[in-house]
Amino acid sequence: MASQPKMEDLRLFGEVVRMSSFAAVAKAMGVSPAFVGKRVQVLESTLGVKLLHRHTRRLRVTEEGARVDHWAQHLLGGMERMLDELDHIRSQPRGLVRMASSLGFGRRHVAPCLAGLIERYPGLQVRLELVDDLQEPPSGSFDLDIRIGNELSPHVVARKLANNHRVLCAAPSYLERRGMPMQPSDL
Repeated sequence: MASQPKMEDLRLFGEVVRMSSFAAVAKAMGVSPAFVGKRVQVLESTLGVKLLHRHTRRLRVTEEGARVDHWAQHLLGGMERMLDELDHIRSQPRGLVRMASSLGFGRRHVAPCLAGLIERYPGLQVRLELVDDLQEPPSGSFDLDIRIGNELSPHVVARKLANNHRVLCAAPSYLERRGMPMQPSDL
């Protein structure tokens, strides 16, 4: 069995087949025509077959050369798809994300988003801790700390996620007894 050819030699040979010229391939690749010819010779030697008939002004692909080109394009295409898939996998978030949020905001806004997030990024694990009092969690215990309010520690990076409007409600019996409050001190 012949030894394994280099993928770069197969790629170069495919360009020679398409352009029918060592000089054109050399110019496109930024190398010398002699380099292109040498790599084709190495590929022929490695595979043990003649790939091209060389004439003064043109190249003609042999039957074996056409087969090699066909399979080389198949292999190179598969290699490219594999590399694209690996790039996609590497670019996907994965690992554990530890999140903290107040109970109400977490249940209403954060938790409903998590199923879609995990479905979109299967390599991601999310641990959400909902707490009644989220004053100052231990430093480093959460990757994301979702808070309600305007006051922030100077050591955090913060972004507004949503508006959180608050309303004051009273029972009708309270309003009958005390009247409609106009300011906090009326309570």
